[in-house]
Amino acid sequence: MKLSDVRKMAIRQQTRVSFLLSDGRECVVKEDGIARIPGINEIPVLNLEDEFALAVEMRLETAGSPAKTAPRTVKRAELEKLVGSGPAAEPDDHDE
Repeated sequence: MKLSDVRKMAIRQQTRVSFLLSDGRECVVKEDGIARIPGINEIPVLNLEDEFALAVEMRLETAGSPAKTAPRTVKRAELEKLVGSGPAAEPDDHDE
């Protein structure tokens, strides 16, 4: 599972996925598929793909409606199942 897979899932399922970086900061992949590090004002000296590969836990929350569902923490294996099933696994229309 790569960060790009999670980005696609975030867009299709309108979900936010966040994980901790090795330096303790948090990276958030929002429902627009863009990964952001809140509070960062400079170009980071890190590779988000490498940082994501090290993450063992991620937090998922439904975008736009925090009152409806509380964020939940999932392990990497569970996130891999979520990314590999459902709408996120369907091929894009232009892939045919």
